[in-house]
Amino acid sequence: MDLARINPLDHPGWDDLLLTNRQSSFFHTTHWARVLRDSYGYTPVYFARIDDGKLETLIPVMDVRSPITGKRGVSIPFTDDSSPIVSGVSPFFLEICPS
Repeated sequence: MDLARINPLDHPGWDDLLLTNRQSSFFHTTHWARVLRDSYGYTPVYFARIDDGKLETLIPVMDVRSPITGKRGVSIPFTDDSSPIVSGVSPFFLEICPS
């Protein structure tokens, strides 16, 4: 599986692309990415597979930098749900069968 590294804030039509996958949520949108960037200085780094104009896979991560903990990737902080999107797999399955 080839994943592209995407900053949704720089990807034209990102929110429309999210509508092609039923597993997407508000927390995957540019609106939430912008809140985290503007409020905390985080940089969105999403790993996505787009096939034939449809979002098939999404692993949303924020690049977080701190003088105390250093640089690290965090799966969308301050959210109620930050599950990855994997087509053909129920989000419930991901919760009960983590890899």
